[in-house]
Amino acid sequence: MSKISVIIVSWNACGYLRDCLNSIRQTGGGLVHEVIVVDNASSDESPDMVAQEFPEVVLIRSRENLGFARANNLGIKRASGSFLALVNSDVLVHSNCFQELVAQLEAHTE
Repeated sequence: MSKISVIIVSWNACGYLRDCLNSIRQTGGGLVHEVIVVDNASSDESPDMVAQEFPEVVLIRSRENLGFARANNLGIKRASGSFLALVNSDVLVHSNCFQELVAQLEAHTE
């Protein structure tokens, strides 16, 4: 079965990020292999919130704001899933989202 590495770039988005991670926790099921949050040098409490409330999440703390693309590339280098899902920190993942993603990706990679 394919597994997804979810990569989220975050910058000063604590509330949104908490909601996003909760939605992934609730809908990921057995499809999400790992969740990687790349924090872009936030000055709010978001990296500490991730470490405390979501210990299963891989947290990469950047010392500088790398921008969206470079931060995603940092997460991609760490990822080990069969597929990647680049998710914005303000996204709420709905039920069956990851199931549909895997179905579509598998259909187009054969």
